[in-house]
Amino acid sequence: MNSIDGFKIGGAHCSLYKSSTFSWGSMYMYERNQSELIIECVHNYFYAFFGSSIDYQIDLNCDRLPQSLKNITSSRIGLSENMTGEELEACFTSSPSQKYIAILYKLNGKLCPDSVIYNTENLYLNSTHIDVDDLLFRFRGKCLFLVERNVTDSNIIRFLNEWKSNRKFQNMKFFSIFTHRRNRFDVAKVLYEADIKHLDPSETTLKLEWKQRTMSTIQDSSQWEHFTLESRYYLIRNYDGEGASIEISSEHFRFSVWSATEKSSN
Repeated sequence: MNSIDGFKIGGAHCSLYKSSTFSWGSMYMYERNQSELIIECVHNYFYAFFGSSIDYQIDLNCDRLPQSLKNITSSRIGLSENMTGEELEACFTSSPSQKYIAILYKLNGKLCPDSVIYNTENLYLNSTHIDVDDLLFRFRGKCLFLVERNVTDSNIIRFLNEWKSNRKFQNMKFFSIFTHRRNRFDVAKVLYEADIKHLDPSETTLKLEWKQRTMSTIQDSSQWEHFTLESRYYLIRNYDGEGASIEISSEHFRFSVWSATEKSSN
């Protein structure tokens, strides 16, 4: 490693070490006790130069939570086992309104009751310790994707009935669940207790297509992922006649509102 000249931030001396060079740029290392100071300085420098013309992301998977930075639009955070909801919440103090948040691994307890995460437009959670009722029925965003072992038939049935009656989830456009366990969902029970409708064999199946927000990477700069859903199961909301297609098996569940998609008939 080659040390580059040190510099001062707020009166403190900082040193960076160039460790690797790639086709897309260079990688630098720094003293861990200076990490927050350096990261904030670099972030503020780029924001002063580019302004709001680009999106700023946090992508961190380690034993320390990221510091709170201003003007962040997307975050993907991997948690260690001892992280609490209060500690996680502190990461979003300076940027509470983000377009996409992904939380991975384990959370020690629940999210804060008034967490800004519940208002995130696009939320992805892959965790074995999340309280599904607490998360799902506080969520006020547009798109929710869960990779979760603890989701039950009752969670899905309650969600569908709440949406259909317009009591909750007026903003919800897409909802996906994938479980790690086979035969997790009783499909017949969900269809019956949520009173899900079914197209007749003679009726044309509706194919839905849409894009969901994600995070760009070094390998892929796109911030959108394309999805399709083709199913004969559907619901109609009593309040305004809005429709939603539903796909369900013993291991996964998907829900997509018609007005938020491009539709074609097959």
